[in-house]
Amino acid sequence: MQTHSYRKLSEGLRLARLARGYTFRAAAAAIGVEPSTIYRVETERSEPSLELVKRLCTLYEMDVNVAPDGLFVMFSTSERKAA
Repeated sequence: MQTHSYRKLSEGLRLARLARGYTFRAAAAAIGVEPSTIYRVETERSEPSLELVKRLCTLYEMDVNVAPDGLFVMFSTSERKAA
């Protein structure tokens, strides 16, 4: 999945983490992974599993859906309620 969409996912997760005020360490502790896991995902060094994306999105108060082509679609919970 090393595509433009994957870069968007990585950037979206990074921006969501920062918007919620989480450090790598705090976000990792909250979902039970190593800080390096979050770093590798956000810097496109590791492709996240769907489970990891779901856990991060829950932490960051984001919704995630998987399109039929396997691409992730994220949006904030508040954006979804407004739609």
